[in-house]
Amino acid sequence: MSFLYLQQNYAITISITCQKADQGQQDPVALWWEKVAIPICNRHYTEKQRQKDAIDAAIMENIHGESSAIIHSKETGDPINSIERFFAHARATTVVQKYGRLYTMQIIRWLASMLYELSHQGAYELRIQALLGLHEPFTIFLNDDLYLRSRKTWSIYPC
Repeated sequence: MSFLYLQQNYAITISITCQKADQGQQDPVALWWEKVAIPICNRHYTEKQRQKDAIDAAIMENIHGESSAIIHSKETGDPINSIERFFAHARATTVVQKYGRLYTMQIIRWLASMLYELSHQGAYELRIQALLGLHEPFTIFLNDDLYLRSRKTWSIYPC
C-alpha cells in the first residue's frame, strides 16, 4: 500500500491525529462523533437509506409514540426524547459501527502486512530465529475488505 492510498482512505483518522493539543477539555466521545462518525455517515449513509430509515422511524413513532417514553442521549450529549429520533440515530450508529470497524481493520491489515514483510525477511533471509512465525497470529487481518466488513467478532482460531 502506498502513502497516497493511506492518505485518501484515512483522511478522517489523519485529521484527528493532527489536531492541536490546545483545544481545551472536550468530551472525547462527542469529539469522536464529530470528527469520525459524522464524516463516515456523510460518506456511507446514503440519502436513499436515510429517507427509508426516516419513514420506518415515523411508523414506529406512530405506533408507539403515545405509549412510550424515551430517555436517552446522543454521543454529543444531546437528548433523544422521541422514538423517531431514537430510531434515526440508531440507524446512523449502525452505519458508523460497520464502517468504523472496517477502517480500523484496514489500518490493522496494513500493520499486519508490514509485520509480515519484516518478520519474513528477518526470519528467512537474515536467519533471525526469533522472528520465525511472528506474523502468523496476524494473518487473519490480511483478508480483503469484503471479509473485514462482514466480521463483527475476531478470533485467530477457526470456529
